[in-house]
Amino acid sequence: MIIVFDIDGTVANNDHRAHHVDRAEGDARPKDWQQFLAPHLVAKDVLIEGTRRAVEHFQLLSYKIVFLTGRNENLREVTATWIFEKLGIDVTDDNLIMRGAGNMMTAAAYKRESAQVLRSQFPRETFVFIDDDKYSWAGYADIGLVLKAPECWDVIFPHNTEAEPVDVWRK
Repeated sequence: MIIVFDIDGTVANNDHRAHHVDRAEGDARPKDWQQFLAPHLVAKDVLIEGTRRAVEHFQLLSYKIVFLTGRNENLREVTATWIFEKLGIDVTDDNLIMRGAGNMMTAAAYKRESAQVLRSQFPRETFVFIDDDKYSWAGYADIGLVLKAPECWDVIFPHNTEAEPVDVWRK
């Protein structure tokens, strides 16, 4: 089984930098993508509660973990460091898929294309995609199971209980 995690909004809370691109209706200020994607700010993202326990559970089951993100390659070093520091996962080219510099596809289109490449590389594997982006879900649906993040953490791992983690797709 291959578990494919999105990063922003799924495992990483980037609310502290979202103000650079979030605009209310009628707000004419341009979005500042350069500042939003500044490596020193990306490094300050906070791990979303529940992620660590989910990752540890998937590792215990020997599932392959892959991160598929709309972040571009310019953020590879800071992203790899963040994943290692927060989740203890050594990042390689095989488990962190990022869009190339200058790739202007929408995140959903990029992720759909990347998921199809993954499927072609591992045709016999079962895939579970965990993402917060509703626009990406349809691109994953014909390849594997899609879980809505970060809400799925509470389903898989209820808070304040002694319940064991469950493979939610087996319910």
